[in-house]
Amino acid sequence: MNGTHLFYTARRTEFCLTLESWKGGRAQGVAIDLSAELVRDQKELPVDIVTWAKTSPQTVTFQVPADCLEFGIAIVWKKGDQTIEAWSENAYMKTALIPNGRRYRCNDGVSFSNDDDFNHFVFRIEATS
Repeated sequence: MNGTHLFYTARRTEFCLTLESWKGGRAQGVAIDLSAELVRDQKELPVDIVTWAKTSPQTVTFQVPADCLEFGIAIVWKKGDQTIEAWSENAYMKTALIPNGRRYRCNDGVSFSNDDDFNHFVFRIEATS
């Protein structure tokens, strides 16, 4: 799957995002958009949560609003000028079902590297309520 994913859920569900591992290099993170427009429209829009592998806490808890039945997830990078980039032409993540959620294994998204290392950045999202 490409570098984006829709996560379907029930209203008012609480989730825990856990950053499991990161191999370093480009500043890589996770963007969560509770309106899910980030994934649907395939264009850069403001997101509700961005966590960075290098600087964010290992776990981040968030609750889906009452009017939300899905949220978008994208892997993101900081460019040299500190802007956020998503949907790099070589950005991919693999998902696996785990109890109460999913695990995401991501490459580093560098277009010229033909990167098939899906252990470069690993995180999971699990429902906690």
